[in-house]
Amino acid sequence: MKGLNKLRSRALFQICFVIILGIIVNLFIVPGIIKFSGILLVISFSFVFIITFLKASSVKKYERSCYLSTPNKSLEKICVVTACKNEGDTIVNTVMHYLEMSDKIHFALYDDTSTDGSYEELQKLTKVYPKRFILKKLQKRNLQIHPKAFALEDAFNSVECDYFLVIDSDSIILEDDFSKSVNAIINDNIDLLHLTRSNDMKSNITNKMGDIEELMFLGLRMINFQTSVFGGSGFFVRSKSVKGFRYNDSSMSEDTYLNSHLKKKQNKIRFFLTLYCHEKAPETFKNFYKQRFNWINMCIPYFLLHEFFQLAFWNLIFSIVFISLFNPFSIGLPFVTLCLATILALETAIAMIIIKKNILKTMLHTLAYLLFTGYLVLGTFLWIQVLIMLGKDKVTFEKNKIESDKKYAKMGK
Repeated sequence: MKGLNKLRSRALFQICFVIILGIIVNLFIVPGIIKFSGILLVISFSFVFIITFLKASSVKKYERSCYLSTPNKSLEKICVVTACKNEGDTIVNTVMHYLEMSDKIHFALYDDTSTDGSYEELQKLTKVYPKRFILKKLQKRNLQIHPKAFALEDAFNSVECDYFLVIDSDSIILEDDFSKSVNAIINDNIDLLHLTRSNDMKSNITNKMGDIEELMFLGLRMINFQTSVFGGSGFFVRSKSVKGFRYNDSSMSEDTYLNSHLKKKQNKIRFFLTLYCHEKAPETFKNFYKQRFNWINMCIPYFLLHEFFQLAFWNLIFSIVFISLFNPFSIGLPFVTLCLATILALETAIAMIIIKKNILKTMLHTLAYLLFTGYLVLGTFLWIQVLIMLGKDKVTFEKNKIESDKKYAKMGK
């Protein structure tokens, strides 16, 4: 009850802050604001593009210097770890992908009571790779957190290895990028190396939008604008750094909490733009939104408890953008323009320097993502805080359950 009251009072403060901000933003209509915003768009886009272009060029050079050279020694053991439920042949193929790469790679898989036949298929692999494939039933504790947290806890504290590779059930790192990652963590003595998640396993608009989102957060991190968002899959972590690691009642978001834990320990953390972890984003707008709703629903209670002022900063940005989308003549329009120019410039510069994508398509996908985010996701971000303020701190997140895409949950599809 005490924890809930703390969440409610902090959410109340944030909502009051948003309401006051909304009143101020809509209180004034400034003559010539559209013309001013247009000029600001050009200036800010040019400025951010140049900064990002130079920074991305430097990052690309640094990353290549880390992984292109051959290390003097090799890791004795890398353990891939994940949890799954009803992932069909997707998880079977993922396990096979990594175990076929090298005999130095092991796999620890935690099954959350699958009923689609995948667990029986995975049991067969334990006989093919008896010393390298660990298959366990997921054991849960009474915590409001994603089930993968329990898999990480057990693996971190029971499996002996040099590094863990934490993935989702559909995360595929190609062998070349895998080898480069190993080189980088050895050569630069990295404690946590996060690869760029690339939603390129399906060619549709929601996967393109997922790609844009990943690049946006990495770009913002690259220019040191935000360092809190942590993808949570496709990262290597030194086993010594997570030995004894445990989640608690205030963790809530397993990815964010782990990242925060490692940052506090002053571990060397790197996010590489030129190494990729290939995944699938949801295929429909409905599922795309549902996924982000669940992410926000898990993250906001954590930020209310652990990153209160950072949440206020994001509320400042999100509320002005959200409100201005419905009142484009408010004094928030220049702010919206600045945000738009910043993200477009980030995506364009990274597309040119790092990933070599079509610039026009990148811009169109970015605009599609921003419109979808602006009218739906940002509103949800604010609405969940209202629900927490009213005492519903665990809105619709289903405790200890992994949701999987039904399309990929059938064997043989």
